[in-house]
Parts: sequence; structure tokens; C-alpha cells
Amino acid sequence: MRRTSLLLLVLVAGCVAKDPSSPLTSEQQPVQPTVQSLAAKGRSERIYNDKAMVVRLLQNWGQRTGLREPFTDETELPFSNIVVEEIVGKPGHFVAICDTLTQWWGVACCLRVSGGHIEKLWVLEEQSEQSIRSVTSEYVLGPNGGTPIIVAFGHTHQGHGSIYLYEYLENGPRLILETPAVDSHMDCDLYRGGSLTPLFDDLNKRGCFEVTLLGIRDHYEECPDESAPVRSELVQRVYVYDLGTNKLLEDSTRRIGQTHLAE
Repeated sequence: MRRTSLLLLVLVAGCVAKDPSSPLTSEQQPVQPTVQSLAAKGRSERIYNDKAMVVRLLQNWGQRTGLREPFTDETELPFSNIVVEEIVGKPGHFVAICDTLTQWWGVACCLRVSGGHIEKLWVLEEQSEQSIRSVTSEYVLGPNGGTPIIVAFGHTHQGHGSIYLYEYLENGPRLILETPAVDSHMDCDLYRGGSLTPLFDDLNKRGCFEVTLLGIRDHYEECPDESAPVRSELVQRVYVYDLGTNKLLEDSTRRIGQTHLAE
């Protein structure tokens, strides 16, 4: 009889614990997910959540600063398209394209986010093109250790543009290279894929990093269509970080091909 009574008590206790109408104790309350717990589930999930937050912050920034296309309704969001990437090696730091008119007008910026707020934002004002083709980041080793590099391609309405490389420092981005690298204009002479590709070499013999711009220039008898180019050539430009100027300077001895018709 005693064993039967104990068994009944155990069953009753189990039913009460499982009854959804019964209030849970503090020990039984489900643990709410935090940023830290989500991050522990994987870097990709954390970045996804961060990007969504950064997009909202950038739209709010655009509203405050009045960055929008003329004649648009002020109730509309200022940016038609926002592309956000986390800066390599800098958690909480991002680079973004903010288009007021997708692939036509826009700006690029770097920003530092903390506590759900933008702590600091820098617009990459050196870019003279109307729109931004792409913005990414790389991480290179130099004489002062590792440094994030911002890689931005500008794009004019005719399909030309430059590459802009920035060192991302504690006080913001510093321009270290600006040179033509985009040609997707549908004439008889253009880069395959629309632009040159930057390749980073961490340390050369002098302890400085290098950047090689590499690509193929296709030549056509008439405006490009489905026909094959009549001639193609390799294009290479090599730029070496100079400690005296803190800039990337071209090593002209390693130049291959013609980057544009003016050369």
C-alpha cells in the first residue's frame, strides 16, 4: 500500500508539471535567446541578425540626413536598396552601399555599431561616380600587423569607373589607392566581366603588402553582342604599399596590357 501511494504521488506531480495551465517556476521558465546565445549557434546567424539591424539603422540615418531621390514621397524609405557586409576582422564594423535609386544613384559608407546604435559613420566621399558597383573588405598583413582593406568600385551611367582602396583605421577609412578599373560600356573595347579583379599579397620582400589588378580586355569589331571578341589581352597592374606616403604606388616594371584607350 505504501508503494502504491508513493507511485500515485509521483504520477500526480508529473501531471501537474506538464499541465499547461499551471504557472512555471523561475527555474522552469524558458531561457530567452540573447545575442550571445545566437552567436554561439553560428557566426552566419549572428551576421544575418546584425545585417538586418544595420539596414534599419541606415534607413533611419537616411531619413535624418535627407538622403533621397528628388520628388519622392517623404513617407517612403530614403534608400531603395541597401547592401551590408561586415568588415573582415572587425566585429561590429560594417561597410554598406546605400542606393537612393538602385544601381543608378547612391553612396558607400563605413560604420561602427554598438548597443543597437550607430556610433560612427563615414561616407566614402572620394568616389566621384554616380553609383557604387560593389563594396567589400579584405584583411591583409602589413608592416604594422593586420589591417582591414575596404574595396569599392564606382560606376558611372556609361559603365566606367575606378577602384578605391581604403585602410580601415580606428579613426575611419583612409584612401590609399584610386585608379580606373571599371569598363562595362557597350562599345568595341571593354573588360571581361566589367572590371579588373584585385588580388592581395600580404607581404613582399620589403615587408609591405601588394595589390595586383588583373583582368582581360576584349576588343570587338562592332559593339559587343553574342559574337566573340576579335582580340583579347591580359591586363595587369601591380601596386605596392609605400611607407613614406602611406599609399599604394604602381610598380610600372610589372605592367602588362592596356587598361584603357588613353594609355
